[in-house]
Amino acid sequence: TVSVLYWKTLDHEQPMSASIEQVKYQIDQTAQKHGFRCQSVSWEDCTRSNGGGFGNGLSSVGPNISDVRLYERTGRLLYTVRSQNWNERLGYVAAAEVALMTGNEASVPSPLAPTTLASYLQNIGTHARYAGVEVPSLYEPTLDSIFSIRFQTVFLPVGDVQPGATAPPSTEFCTEVYNYQTRDAADPKNVLLLATPQGLSLQQDAPGRGKVFFHSVDPTGAVHRYWLEAEKSEKQVGGAQVETKEEALAAAARGKATAVRIGPSSMGTRFNVQMLIQVPLKQRPPPARASSGFGASGGRGGRGGGGGFFGGWGSAAASSAPANDCMSDLFGAPAPAAACPQPQSSSFCFAAAAPPARGGFGKMPAPVGTSNAARVSRGTKEDVWGGVANRRPERDPSQHGTITVTMYYTVVGGVPSAEDVDRACRDLDDLYKQCPSDKSLVNCTEVTAKPPVATTKAVPTFPPPYNPVGPPTLPTTKEAGIVKSLHQQKVARCQSGHALTPMHGGEAIEPPHGWWCDGCGLFLSPGAHGGEASGGVKGYGCRTCDFDICHSCYSKAGGFVPTSYKPPQPASQPHAPQSHNHAPTQHHAPSHSQAPSGHTHAPSPAPTAPQVDLKCQKDHPLTPQQYPSLWCCDSCSGRFPASAPGFGCRRCDVDICGTCARSGGGRHPPLPLDPHA
Repeated sequence: TVSVLYWKTLDHEQPMSASIEQVKYQIDQTAQKHGFRCQSVSWEDCTRSNGGGFGNGLSSVGPNISDVRLYERTGRLLYTVRSQNWNERLGYVAAAEVALMTGNEASVPSPLAPTTLASYLQNIGTHARYAGVEVPSLYEPTLDSIFSIRFQTVFLPVGDVQPGATAPPSTEFCTEVYNYQTRDAADPKNVLLLATPQGLSLQQDAPGRGKVFFHSVDPTGAVHRYWLEAEKSEKQVGGAQVETKEEALAAAARGKATAVRIGPSSMGTRFNVQMLIQVPLKQRPPPARASSGFGASGGRGGRGGGGGFFGGWGSAAASSAPANDCMSDLFGAPAPAAACPQPQSSSFCFAAAAPPARGGFGKMPAPVGTSNAARVSRGTKEDVWGGVANRRPERDPSQHGTITVTMYYTVVGGVPSAEDVDRACRDLDDLYKQCPSDKSLVNCTEVTAKPPVATTKAVPTFPPPYNPVGPPTLPTTKEAGIVKSLHQQKVARCQSGHALTPMHGGEAIEPPHGWWCDGCGLFLSPGAHGGEASGGVKGYGCRTCDFDICHSCYSKAGGFVPTSYKPPQPASQPHAPQSHNHAPTQHHAPSHSQAPSGHTHAPSPAPTAPQVDLKCQKDHPLTPQQYPSLWCCDSCSGRFPASAPGFGCRRCDVDICGTCARSGGGRHPPLPLDPHA
């Protein structure tokens, strides 16, 4: 789901040299090559029904339906470029794999601290006490092993850089959510979490439209709500942002966001990110009412539960419907302007995506501006908030949560170039590939009935900070020989071959908000606290690749970081009969009957040479492996810490644990079939 946003009107106080028609048309030329297009409403649903009366599996109805819009602070509606609402692109990720920053909810000044979504939900009573939440936890291991996830990108026009200005150009914005199942503030359908590099804010769905603001708590306990600000930086469009210490300190001194690890681990460090996380809640049974159309089941068109898509366009539905609906957003394809009937309200638009009229557009091509990553920081204060209406929420056991990740960019002097739009789209394509899914609609029954759902191959390197991975197990004789060989090499490099720099704590090489060890998953807070045994060295890092390893893992590897290590091939490899009729696999998330991905399995016994040989699906031998971080068995879907050795084929990127290697007399079970092959 890619979103590229622009002003809907032309009378904004900041200069803009292209009309909205030119902007949309030019953006679409590049975005449509990636499967995206301009839209004004984003369907960010947790769960949809299957079919909705269309007979093709596509639906606009379901038990948890939300429309999301983005607004500029002056009230201007922003457009988005995203995948088709009817058949949107989704990925899946576990709550334990999503990094967050907390600390803005504290009433006394305190540094921001990293956590995970799983940890936050487990300890929501502590984190969200400021908002009035009175339950200790909203964590459900089975449900939270799967969150649907969307990735979006946003280009916001800002004013030109002015000579003598004390700050870069910026603009302020806010997300607005309309949930169809929420009719009473005391009976919300979802908890809403707004995650930014500067912290996490909690609120709940409201009846009608509800803006989602950033929160800060003063020493008296009062909760202040703020708009978000997108400020121009010098970082390019696409990918993570890597800052120098001087850049981060300068931004922090002005109260602006700095690059932190946020979202799935594949995102790296970024300061241009906002995440909207929806966590479904139980609701009171709805009152009995007559149904009309398929909007009666909680879909779009009823606008809060009224009549269906078409029946809802009467006066009763129009009074509660969010404005600026567009039929091209609902059905995917733009309707010819001449064929569009005039709706009862002038706020409806049936052909917003139609190309601009001939004449002015062709004679005056839109100028191309300069685009950069935006620092997403706290903006202008809106008001003082009284907290949530439902203080004792309960999870809906039938629905998974959903996450929308948005990357923000600024553009000065016109529209973004085709190259910048392409880079932003390719960045999102890469992120989707790390959270793959074989489904286009989220349906809890369908998800839980099918084992297991594909997820990222790159298993995240951080567990919740409160549950660090324990010390490694002792290696076998064969593994000890490998480690000894590594020790003799005396090489300390990251996975890309860059030399690692020692970190004592507090210097430029150390991430300012602390870091996770990419070897064992331990979280280390910022500052100097290396022990005497390490000579005061806390760890080693490479800022180019955002790779860090603690001194303990460094020592256990004999001074060699095994991410760039390929184990030596034995002279003769054992060989076992093995099925070869399945495609190369990806790692899979645990099924709902297995342990949640927020916790790792106990380390499996160190691999011993099996009685029969092991091969991957392409007949390559599986050899003993030492892993640099948490990893996943392709056979049983179990997740293991770096200390748990296994067997693998580096050519095919296949790994199995010791238990699976020894099962069935040493023959590992057939690897799951890749549905995309």
